[in-house]
Amino acid sequence: MAFGIETEWRPQEAFKKVLGKSKNVDAKIEEVTTGTLKISANGRIMTKMVDDRQVLQNGPSVSAFRIAEWLLWNWWRIRWEPSRSSPCDELSWLQAHNTASIGGGWLWPNVTFDSDGRTVCIKSVGSESTPSEPVSFLGQADELFVPVAELERGIDEFVESVMARLKQYRLSDATLPTMWRELQEERNDVDLAACRRLEALLGFNPDEGDHEEIDQLVKDKSALGEQAVDEIAANAPFLNGAVTTADALLEMARRDGFEASNQNSPLLPPMPEGATSLVGDDFSSQMAPWQVGQKAAQEFRSNLPTNGGPIADGALCELCGLPNDALRKPSSVNPPMAYALSTKSSRHIVLRAHMATGRRFEAARLIGDRLLVTSGEPLQPATRAHTFRQKAQRAFAAEFLCPIESLHDEIGNDHSNDSIEEVAGVFEVSPVLVATQLRNHGLLSAHHTKYAPH
Repeated sequence: MAFGIETEWRPQEAFKKVLGKSKNVDAKIEEVTTGTLKISANGRIMTKMVDDRQVLQNGPSVSAFRIAEWLLWNWWRIRWEPSRSSPCDELSWLQAHNTASIGGGWLWPNVTFDSDGRTVCIKSVGSESTPSEPVSFLGQADELFVPVAELERGIDEFVESVMARLKQYRLSDATLPTMWRELQEERNDVDLAACRRLEALLGFNPDEGDHEEIDQLVKDKSALGEQAVDEIAANAPFLNGAVTTADALLEMARRDGFEASNQNSPLLPPMPEGATSLVGDDFSSQMAPWQVGQKAAQEFRSNLPTNGGPIADGALCELCGLPNDALRKPSSVNPPMAYALSTKSSRHIVLRAHMATGRRFEAARLIGDRLLVTSGEPLQPATRAHTFRQKAQRAFAAEFLCPIESLHDEIGNDHSNDSIEEVAGVFEVSPVLVATQLRNHGLLSAHHTKYAPH
């Protein structure tokens, strides 16, 4: 089981008096559903703690009813909403994704659920014991990735176990069954589920988003594609909530974009005969997005005559169908994202970055997107969002432009700022990309902050 939430219920003797004497139904519900909480992912327990007697426990004693309520209320955001650039500064995001925000007077573990749409990254942070709180959570050093289907199954089974517990003790509570029934109805209604998904991607709770904006996104699916619209919604929080419409993207593409020379063909020519497919079942559902992007770049590079060396501007432009000067041509526009947009008569590519290294990176991202996404939708967006698609794009572009093996051979053990800048010049990428590649492969200390990713 890749993911699970379980409660080890207390014996009836621990709350028998409360059941018999108290007339407060809420108090009875809390007592009956209190037990040791255990959250596990990929065989690892994320809630381990040391209690006030210095005894190791699988988790704290808390109200399962409270966490079930929290999971149901935040289900759409937990399932779909990706993290922001600095989630620690996003109070709304944390309240919907971090168990420490549940409250109610209970001592909750610090477990975060960060979904990118395909996988959920589960991370727990430890805590130190204090005189007022002698309990310490151990946390996990690793970020564990599980398929979203496993997350859904684990939450469903946990909520059903809490409702079964209430039924066992004949405690009537309308809140949980009502929330559960409404969520099931939403998930089973295709149109309503699509709206809830867009709300979550935009960063809103159910029915709290701007209905006009959501209606516009739904309308734009026919012109841009359903998956593309999801990516636009996920990018909106990086634009201070502004939603990009299909009409605006088309106007910007025609006015400020480059008309692709291979406008009547896919973004990339067909894969060479005998090449390994880069999509579908070749990738494990438990692979992190950076692994998917890196693997795709390595396999695609193996079919090109570069031998691990730098990718020239001309090769990037040819693959994208861009004019030869597109990557060096100064730009005065500020589009919401880089993208390729096809219509019946033309295909345009818009680059967002102003510097040549950034434009090269965006071109590489669009190449990776064409390889990894087979929907054939009109819009291919390269945004700032942290969805699976965008993270895989970025990983592809990093490995495609600056392969880790070639980078390691070039830089050796000299990871100084001067060396990073020199190697960045060799591969014609930014020093930030070089540092990120080294850091992601354990070759650069996390404390090396001059070239930290934005």
